[in-house]
Amino acid sequence: MSLNIASRSTLVAHLVITLWLFLVVPTQAAEPAQSVAVSGLKVSNATLQLPIPGTHNSAVYLHLQNTGTKPETVVGVSTAAAAKAQLHSHTSVDGMMRMRPVESLTIAPGKTLVFESGSYHIMLLGVEPSIATGDTVELTLELNSGKTAQIMARAVSRYDGADHSHHH
Repeated sequence: MSLNIASRSTLVAHLVITLWLFLVVPTQAAEPAQSVAVSGLKVSNATLQLPIPGTHNSAVYLHLQNTGTKPETVVGVSTAAAAKAQLHSHTSVDGMMRMRPVESLTIAPGKTLVFESGSYHIMLLGVEPSIATGDTVELTLELNSGKTAQIMARAVSRYDGADHSHHH
């Protein structure tokens, strides 16, 4: 069977698009499962903000919703992705923003606690340097009931998608 040049070009174009759809799109669009069913807690939008180059500490941001009928209290967090993980908050002291560890965070029934920059977050100290954009990191939330909940956070960088065209 002989293909003319136009048919070959079409075939090659279809092959390239098909490979792109199977190889590239899933890795960019894939989101790790981020829901936990322990004690009525549901986690969404969990991301690990990779450390700024030359540093080793960073934070995890997420939404933690209590879908249960009683308050849930998070008393700790751990991960193999860092030497240490802590619950943290940002507070204003004499006009200065201060970051401090907190002992526990309680989420009322039907409420969502947002972990974000400038507020509550999970502080990671000594982040594993091999973690790269797109990697999935497991964290364990420890509850005052003694139960634990595993959550997955997707690693992102503040430089992802940045326009560096102004650099020379």
